[in-house]
Amino acid sequence: MNAFKKTHALRDMVIAAGLIGLAAFAGAEVWGMPGNAAMFPLAMCGLVVLAALSILVEAALKLRDATVHHVPVVTEEMDAEDVGPAPIAWGLFALLIAIIVVYALIIPWLGFYPASFLCLLAIFSLRSGLGLTINFAIAVCTVAILYVVFSLLLAIPMPIGKIAGLF
Repeated sequence: MNAFKKTHALRDMVIAAGLIGLAAFAGAEVWGMPGNAAMFPLAMCGLVVLAALSILVEAALKLRDATVHHVPVVTEEMDAEDVGPAPIAWGLFALLIAIIVVYALIIPWLGFYPASFLCLLAIFSLRSGLGLTINFAIAVCTVAILYVVFSLLLAIPMPIGKIAGLF
């Protein structure tokens, strides 16, 4: 196995372990919620764990397969530099993680829906390449869908937030 594939397999294993840890933390946070309020978040945590386990197994199989060496084929349309995946944008990855961490930290203060709106607006503005007005509209529509699904259809109480509780 070449070093590139081994590095990517190890990266996938670290990401999978991080997802399992995140799901365990989220599951522990919602465990004591009253009534059936914890059922949906726990189900989502379970799905994240299953997805992470599949990533972990796939990465482990890639590491085990050490005898196969794939040689990229260079065609007339591509240069030798075009072979292989694009490099990982670690700065962008760190910024997205920072946005998600800030999102988790502001939910108790702003509430679920305003914090979700700000997080979505930040991520859409960072990655979509669309204008601020369109990103704003997409974030509003997404939060409206979240409200309809969680509050109206499933009747799951969402965190209101200390600041919103003042009004």
